[in-house]
Amino acid sequence: MALSFNVSSNMCGTPDEHYRTRRRVGMGLNQRKNESTFKPAAKIKFGTGALPRDCMITDVSEGSAKVIAEYPDIPGEFTIIFSTGRSRQCRLVWRIGCELGAEFTD
Repeated sequence: MALSFNVSSNMCGTPDEHYRTRRRVGMGLNQRKNESTFKPAAKIKFGTGALPRDCMITDVSEGSAKVIAEYPDIPGEFTIIFSTGRSRQCRLVWRIGCELGAEFTD
């Protein structure tokens, strides 16, 4: 019996698709009290003068954030711009596929 796989050039899908899928799976788990005011859409910016790109924030704490970004080349340092307009300087801590951990350095 032969197995076939549908492999596309973008294994992660869009950040929005990934977030919705993960939310359906994890509903009821680790819900935060302020979740109703939390907006996952954000921007990620690589370097001075670069245009910000879309990303999704799936978890955020005082010192770090879990981000979904479909860009293959994420540098070691970058800026996250939250939907509130607040920006945070970050350091890449880990990456698995299109999910990454960002430690706030500011």
